[in-house]
Amino acid sequence: MPRTPKRSALPLPRYTRRKWLRAEGKWGYFFDLPSWARKDPACRLHNEPLGNDYAAAIRKVEDVLLPLFDSWRSCSAADIVPKAEAGPGTFNWLVVEYKRHKALHGQGCQDAEKLRLWPGTRPLPRPEGWPPVR
Repeated sequence: MPRTPKRSALPLPRYTRRKWLRAEGKWGYFFDLPSWARKDPACRLHNEPLGNDYAAAIRKVEDVLLPLFDSWRSCSAADIVPKAEAGPGTFNWLVVEYKRHKALHGQGCQDAEKLRLWPGTRPLPRPEGWPPVR
């Protein structure tokens, strides 16, 4: 009698499928692109067998294949977006701080508070620890 495969509720990432391999008697994992992406000549990714190991297959899909596919799909705009918040002291942190305080850049804090504002606008909040305006 042929052995029937057990069902599993293990989650799979996008475009990943699981197939019972009769010859090996194990589950095999595959990365399958949607048909519209396979037909597009600009897409350099292809369907790919991932092997029998669930953890290794999921790791490859989530760390390599899906980021490549998302990058291709967004015309590499996904590569520009920072993935995590910049840590203090790094260059990215410096850029974020500069942009946050851009309104005060090049002007003294007191000059910025003395500026005339458009009707209906409020002055910028004063950072903690700064001396009061005289």
